[in-house]
Amino acid sequence: MEAIKIVRASDKFTTAMNHLGECKVIDPDVAAIVEVYLCVVYGVNKMTNIDEVRLHLFQNLYAPKEKADSLKKIKVADHAAYHHANGYLSKS
Repeated sequence: MEAIKIVRASDKFTTAMNHLGECKVIDPDVAAIVEVYLCVVYGVNKMTNIDEVRLHLFQNLYAPKEKADSLKKIKVADHAAYHHANGYLSKS
C-alpha cells in the first residue's frame, strides 16, 4: 500500500502527521505514532520500533537459508555495492 494511502486510512496517523509541523519539538506521543506508521510502511504491522523492523528486514534479506551459504549473500551484496560505487564515482 502506498504511504499516503496508509495515512489516509487511519485517523491516528493523519492526526499525528498534521501535528508534525506545529512545534519545534515533537511530542513523544506523536513520535510514537509516526514510528508505528513507518513500521506499517515497511510492511511489518506487528512491530512498533522502527530500528527493530529494519533489523528484522535486513536479517530476512541477508540471513543464509543454509549453513553452507552463510557468507554468500553478503559477498554478493558487497560485490554489487563495490561495482555500483565505482561506476558512480567514475561518472563524477
